[in-house]
Amino acid sequence: MFLDCVESDRALRAGSRTGTMLPAHCTASGKVLLAELPDDTVRLLFSGGLPPLTDRSLTSLDDLITQLAGVRRRGYAINLGESENQLNAVAAAIHDRSGDAVAAITVAGPSFRMREGRLTEVAARIREASGAISDSLGSPAPEPTAGRAAR
Repeated sequence: MFLDCVESDRALRAGSRTGTMLPAHCTASGKVLLAELPDDTVRLLFSGGLPPLTDRSLTSLDDLITQLAGVRRRGYAINLGESENQLNAVAAAIHDRSGDAVAAITVAGPSFRMREGRLTEVAARIREASGAISDSLGSPAPEPTAGRAAR
């Protein structure tokens, strides 16, 4: 569920999704939070399949598990038109004082502006912001994300 949004002042932008619920496997924020879970838990959550929102949405559980491994390595997730055509996004998790992921911060925009290379640049800033927010919540020093997922 999207809790809040700050929209760009550009004419072509990602609109507010505040209050909207979307399948986690189709969004950057959902994928970054799913990456915090063990693969067996993810498999149970999606045992009924992965309903697509666009023709780019993941529909294979094995592909999702592979993507989540990449998210754990990088520390951020991306969405390339998986929740809405021509909308790309990048997200990083926010952790509470016990180190559990409790939310995510995401930047999204039109695919012509948020190309894959730009997403990598934005990811560094998103990770800084999520780290600062996590610190303000009393989050412990981050351990490797893969370690959290193994719990």
